[in-house]
Amino acid sequence: MATIGLVGVGTPTHFEGRCCRTDAYPNGLGKEVWEQIRQTLAQGQSVAAFADHLLRCTDWEEVVTGGICRFCGQSRPAPRWVNGVCFVEDPGIAIRTFRKYIQHRMRSLLTPIPPDVRKIWEGELRKEWRVIRNRRKTGYPDPEAVHHTHNEPDPQQYAITSDNVNWEEIDWAYSIQVETETLWILRHCFPYELSASAFVVARLDLWGTEPDWEAVEVRGWELSHRLGEILHQHPDHPLCRQLPYLPEFIDL
Repeated sequence: MATIGLVGVGTPTHFEGRCCRTDAYPNGLGKEVWEQIRQTLAQGQSVAAFADHLLRCTDWEEVVTGGICRFCGQSRPAPRWVNGVCFVEDPGIAIRTFRKYIQHRMRSLLTPIPPDVRKIWEGELRKEWRVIRNRRKTGYPDPEAVHHTHNEPDPQQYAITSDNVNWEEIDWAYSIQVETETLWILRHCFPYELSASAFVVARLDLWGTEPDWEAVEVRGWELSHRLGEILHQHPDHPLCRQLPYLPEFIDL
């Protein structure tokens, strides 16, 4: 899912983090963050060590992949741009030649290819076939980085902080508070004419029991909807001064 998330280090009001551009929901990114941290703890490392490693990356994907690009297999910063051809599906080992691949793709067409675009179409298929062969041979679709680029090596270029975060773009955020070994989960909300903001959905003990991620997501959606209604009707409501904390979190 193309929701954008943030994984950061700090509190809900003061943090620095890195972007995640796929499936930011609790049952996706939230669960992944939890599992990555718990795996680190199981290896005898600390929450602080995990946080330091996160901030040395340019994107959350580097944490998950260990810094190995999933498109070229090289030790590089996270992909910045990826051509859709890298995601082409392998039709199966029975298709062994480019000619057979063309025949295979032609069978899925609803209408014939006009003669004047046939050459262009076959050129695109040749790119797909090269990706398929690369994946079969190396395990990676684009080992020569022809169809994708990478971030620059300086992580600070990609830092998202509490000062520059755009809550209109970030759907969900997960902030690791090292001192308390806590994971804060935040959800953005759009109070109609007001500026987008965020609120705390949950606070998790990183040594505790894994939460019900679907329940966390439902709570986030319900609170977002309710807050939007309240702030739309009462733009000066006291909640505006309390966010990102909701009443049950104010004393933390």
